[in-house]
Amino acid sequence: MDCCLEFGKCFTSFMDRPLSTYVFAKVILGIAQLGACYMALQAPGLPLCKLDAPVEMSMWLNVQMGFAICHLLAAPYFQIKVWNKIEKELPELGPPPVTVPAATVHAAFKEVFLYDLGILTYAIVVTISYAWSTKGADWISAAGTTCSLDGYPGYAYQFGQCFFWLAILYNGSYFFCSCCAGSVTISGPPLVTGVPVE
Repeated sequence: MDCCLEFGKCFTSFMDRPLSTYVFAKVILGIAQLGACYMALQAPGLPLCKLDAPVEMSMWLNVQMGFAICHLLAAPYFQIKVWNKIEKELPELGPPPVTVPAATVHAAFKEVFLYDLGILTYAIVVTISYAWSTKGADWISAAGTTCSLDGYPGYAYQFGQCFFWLAILYNGSYFFCSCCAGSVTISGPPLVTGVPVE
């Protein structure tokens, strides 16, 4: 029972943070893409699938898995960076519940989005990932039924494309529309820094 209560507190604390829905969506997509790639790699018909491409299907799927892991790591990294920036702006948050003004959240997001080297690198990675997924879609479609593998390669490239559009739509909205970056109420101790507010 104590485990459930602690998990509930952690989840609530996580959902209090900016970009929590973005992280949640990326994690779900990442798990789905890894699952689709894994199932395609396990399909009995994989050796029969011949792509008219410089790579084999197994290599394309393994690269897709690599991109999925990058997406899974990038989302919490972004959230941590934004939260650390907010903590620098408001060093004395006080005991929970604490309300962080929307303007502070929006300013922290924009600063991290524009100037953090990790996020700028991820922008390149997500673009390459989209191109790889789109090229894979062309290769798989041209190969016909021999590469259907119960539809899992199709799911793999569709999930790969979704990462790109999620990043564009979510981050674009957050960046250009300050109303998307609402005020944040912290009802529990900070998770990101690991130092609870007393």
